[in-house]
Amino acid sequence: MNDINKIMLNPIRMRIIQTMSTSKSSTASELCEKIKDVPRTTMYRHINTLIDNNILSIVSEKKLEEV
Repeated sequence: MNDINKIMLNPIRMRIIQTMSTSKSSTASELCEKIKDVPRTTMYRHINTLIDNNILSIVSEKKLEEV
């Protein structure tokens, strides 16, 4: 999917961008908390689409430690 219009006209991805515009950076979990009506797996899929198309970028990663 490389057509910027198709990418950005998706209502969930548009909400992610709008939410991100109010803060310098956010984690995926923070986005899930702010946009509660979107399931976590769906949110991650849309975030990955935005990353894959260079609309969002990852500034740091923190791997969860196994217990």
